[in-house]
Amino acid sequence: MLTVIIPTMNRPDFLRRLLNYYAQASFGGWLFVGDASMDLYAQKVQRIVEEYQGKIHLRYEHLPGQSIAQTLAYFGPLIQTPYVVLNPDDDLFVFSGLQRCEDFLNGNPSYTAANGQAALFLIENGKPCGAVQDLGDYPLMPSENEDPVARLEEFLEYYWVALFSVHRTSVWQQMWHYGSGIKDVAFAAELLPNCLSIIAGKIKHLNTLYLFRQEHERRYTLTDAYDWQTSYEWQNGYQIFSNTLIETLVNKGIDKKRAQQAVKKAFWGYLSSCLTGQFKNQYCRLKTKDNFKEACRNLPGIGDSLAKGLSNIQKIRLSFSRNITLNGLLNKSHPEYAQFQMVYKAITYSI
Repeated sequence: MLTVIIPTMNRPDFLRRLLNYYAQASFGGWLFVGDASMDLYAQKVQRIVEEYQGKIHLRYEHLPGQSIAQTLAYFGPLIQTPYVVLNPDDDLFVFSGLQRCEDFLNGNPSYTAANGQAALFLIENGKPCGAVQDLGDYPLMPSENEDPVARLEEFLEYYWVALFSVHRTSVWQQMWHYGSGIKDVAFAAELLPNCLSIIAGKIKHLNTLYLFRQEHERRYTLTDAYDWQTSYEWQNGYQIFSNTLIETLVNKGIDKKRAQQAVKKAFWGYLSSCLTGQFKNQYCRLKTKDNFKEACRNLPGIGDSLAKGLSNIQKIRLSFSRNITLNGLLNKSHPEYAQFQMVYKAITYSI
């Protein structure tokens, strides 16, 4: 059984699409909606939630002013299912992919999380429903080294977003135990929980269609790497981030000195690639076919701005990319045609 946590803020149209998607599939798990919307947006969200109450297992909490990290930390102790996954209101999971992740974790207790193949798509005018203009691979990866230090170093060298994996609930709760007090959004909502997920245990990448993420202008993005590292809140966020990772590694049986050196080396490498990659993108921009294909090559996260250089992402994508294309998925001979049709109807037909 699975709990899906849905953070949302001021995007009732995207939330309606997502709740309708789950209702149409008669989803049997729990949906936890954490709503940080204000004023009229909050009223619209509440009316939408009321519309779907009784059709799906739905818990709604209005949490105005709460950060995404605080929202996810709030829901942690309330989860009663063995597995949990993060579902931003503008993303759609493939139900068969979620089930395969659950089945894998049921049969493989040495793994703490699992994910599958993902894609990034673009809809005309950035609306929740409309003609799909483009679709391309989105990198989700495995992390299977037995050594937590090696997993952390590999992860920060080839950064991806582990948060979108199906996690064991006990691991998920620990991932958000520390970050709710950090004011810096990048550390609190992405870097710290991502790294804690990696340290916690191995992650499996399954050869199954799993997640579709939408590129649009109303995404909530992080600041660029330079402004982030020179911000007033960065130092405090980094100290909590570093100390928490070191403590977690020590609790895993790693010598403290080795843990300190590993965190320093891994994060230093991450910063170096992050700053260099973004500088080149900002001031030495290469010609690209279009903005969407460039977005597919950049680091994707809850917010997509803390990007690394393209070379590392390209290298690791060579191993796990399926070269997902819209034409391929719409071909009736595609092995996952039926599964994609549910997603396709949700993003192309207005409710």
